[in-house]
Amino acid sequence: MFRHVFFHELRLFRQNPSWWGSLLVLVLLTVAAAWNGQLRVAARSAELADAAAAAEQMKTTLAVQLRKYEATQDADRPPAANAGAMGFSILQTPASIPARPLQPLALGQSDTLQDTYPVTAHAAYSFMNAAEIRNPNNLLAGSFDVAFVIVFVLPVFIIALTFDLLSREKERGLLALALAHGVALPAYTLAKCMARAAIVIGVTLAVSVASFLVVGADIAAPGALQDLLGWCIVVVLYASLWFAIGLYVNAFSLKSETNGVLLANIWLTAVVVLPALVNVLATSAYPAPSRVTLTTELREAATEAEQQAAEAREAYFFDHPELSDEQAPGAFFREVLASEMAIEMRIDPLLEDFERQSRERAGVVNTLQFLSPAIVTQQALTTIAGTDEARYERFRQQLREFHDVYRGFFADRMLADQLISSADIAQIPVFSFVETRSRWPASAITALLLITVLLGALSLRRYRSYPILQAT
Repeated sequence: MFRHVFFHELRLFRQNPSWWGSLLVLVLLTVAAAWNGQLRVAARSAELADAAAAAEQMKTTLAVQLRKYEATQDADRPPAANAGAMGFSILQTPASIPARPLQPLALGQSDTLQDTYPVTAHAAYSFMNAAEIRNPNNLLAGSFDVAFVIVFVLPVFIIALTFDLLSREKERGLLALALAHGVALPAYTLAKCMARAAIVIGVTLAVSVASFLVVGADIAAPGALQDLLGWCIVVVLYASLWFAIGLYVNAFSLKSETNGVLLANIWLTAVVVLPALVNVLATSAYPAPSRVTLTTELREAATEAEQQAAEAREAYFFDHPELSDEQAPGAFFREVLASEMAIEMRIDPLLEDFERQSRERAGVVNTLQFLSPAIVTQQALTTIAGTDEARYERFRQQLREFHDVYRGFFADRMLADQLISSADIAQIPVFSFVETRSRWPASAITALLLITVLLGALSLRRYRSYPILQAT
């Protein structure tokens, strides 16, 4: 009888044009979101590729100049031969975080956090804390991507399919007639709910997989199929949770209109209010230090260090008047290096305070995310797509480690008065991001599964004492 009710519900669904119209809207929104995400990722990837190509072209040009000088020794020595000039002024090496295959489907933090930096031999603060200017209206509105459709829009369609799951038949007097055929009420209701869930979840998964292919994701990329599988599992569990919520609300034998209002309030609370409340709590508990303070400190430290460096340079050249014009640049850049290291020592505590506050806020969000299934799902989808804040923090940490190596390459030559040769160009360090942890959101999957199973069990228990006849 369960099977009969299930397929009967599917036939009713096929004959209802309003439901198919709703699904069509959901499909169109998902496709539009995937297209928007792909455009943004493709545009950003093109910018990063151009920057990398420009850096490689610059290296090639510098190598040609140095080889020509080394071969003849007749022309003036090119500025690139000076390690300080090369590291501080001439060459910029871009360091970028690569896009994951599912990034177009969940842009996450990629539209607010910087994904590339022009690395030089200057101190890290000079390029890591120079915020890239972006459209504030776009940042305020957020990203329209497939993850947004799933987290915010999909529950609305599920509510439209479940608010009168059983109440409408009861109000029309058809429920008792349907149950007269011998099917138990819990099995009857579960069959109706699972039939609708199968259609909605099936369509959502099909569109998600299609979007994954349409955006040009590389299936052969490392971890691509694992990411797609994790995405599908999270989507299935999140949609199942909302069907379980609808099943549970219907178990209270309320009117259809009351069910609709109650489900709408649950959606508003879980998807809008609780995420905003978690953000307020995290920001209130761990407010970020003022960027005005940071900027002021940077300027004061830089001014003081530059004055000290200028006085040191004047004293140095006064004591060594025999230095030639060719030798002077080396001493100058050594003073610049010492000056910037002095600035770093002064501002590092302030920068560390910024980063510590950011980590603590992220920790609060990670702890409180389980208050809302929307936060859990959003966090899980961005983790799978590689656009979560934790991955960008790992990128910045690896960038700091790379900068130490990069600056050391030029600093060693500056301190030793060693010229840059054409062979050295190929030895200049190049940044490569290393994935250091799994992107499988096990905690989110477990939480969604447990809540869904719990609500389903509680619902079926209540349906055993559900009043079949409509009260008059």
